[in-house]
Parts: sequence; structure tokens; C-alpha cells
Amino acid sequence: MSRKKSSCGRITPEKGLHIVIDAFNTLARKYPDLELCLIGQERITPAEFLVELSDDARVRSLKAFYPGSYQKKIMESLAPALSSRVFLSGHVSHSEMVSKYYDATIFLNASYYETFGIPVAEAMACGLPVIAARAGGVPEIVEDGLSGLLVEPGDADALAAAVTKLLENKPLRDSLARAGRERVRERFNFDSIAGELAKLYRGMDRS
Repeated sequence: MSRKKSSCGRITPEKGLHIVIDAFNTLARKYPDLELCLIGQERITPAEFLVELSDDARVRSLKAFYPGSYQKKIMESLAPALSSRVFLSGHVSHSEMVSKYYDATIFLNASYYETFGIPVAEAMACGLPVIAARAGGVPEIVEDGLSGLLVEPGDADALAAAVTKLLENKPLRDSLARAGRERVRERFNFDSIAGELAKLYRGMDRS
């Protein structure tokens, strides 16, 4: 049975998929049954909307992927012998995404920039252990070592090490998956979010 890593989101430089590919190039030599599924379509954020505005040197370094097709560039960095083990799913409907999550072994998010990180929460809600980069609101979703693993953005070696840690330790995978699902169920359900938003609006009224 193959072990699958999945990454979900737009195919655009700030999502760090080149880091996922670099990590996969390393991991695939050790794990011949490992596959990678990239879910999402290429919709590149214009450089002037993010990369050129950022104060983060790591985000600014993404300028190297402009102009042109980011998807083409990252696939060219994949070791040729591994092409049959990497799958580009393109756009997937919300209903299809559930089965994609359940079919995976590990979920990866290697973003350099995020606002909240909805796919991370979705994967956790489906009981999928996650490895994510410390970007934007992701650390508010994932408690490192408790409900998932966090790595620094742009660090392919750290990402590969985190994947290895989970592949070699099924009890840890199961523990993170259970804790992640419970965290999303408790903290990010509709009633909880609506209540927090209502409190925010009430506070604005008083001011």
C-alpha cells in the first residue's frame, strides 16, 4: 500500500511547493512507496501584490520564480525518475476534497505566507496528521508536537525530517491526527467562531 503526502492550495510561489518537491526528492529515495499529490490549480499571485511588498526576506526571495509558470518550474526540479510518483490533481471540488484528505497519510503545508490556513484546518478536521510551516495564522491552528508538527518556511531539510518522523512513527501519526481533529472540533467550529465574532462586534459598539 502506498503512502501519500498531500498538499492542497493554489499553485503559486508563496505556497512553497518548490520546498515540498525538494523534500520529496530526498524522501523518495528512502521510501519507494511514497507518493505526492499536489491539489489545486496554478493561480499565481502577482509579484507586486505580495512578494515585492513584503518585509520578509524569505518571501522576497520568491521573486526568483517570476515571471512564467511556477508549476512548470517546480516540476522541472523534480528528479526525472520520480515523475510517475507525483500527481497534479488540479481543481478539486469541496466534496471531492474530503476523499482526498482521507486517502492521504500526511498533509503538508509549506507556505511562506498565509492568512489563516483553511486547508490545514480542513485536513485536521478529517483526522489527517499535518506538517505545516510557521506562517501567518497557522501556529494558531497547529500546536507544535501536540496537534501537528511545525517547521520553518523555506526549510526543505526540516520538512523532510518531519515527514520521516511521522512515517517512522505510526503511534505519533495517530496521536497528532486525533488531537488535531479534536482541536478543530473545539476551537474552529461554526458556533465558536460566530461567538467570537459577535463579541468583537459588541466590543466595537461600546467603543
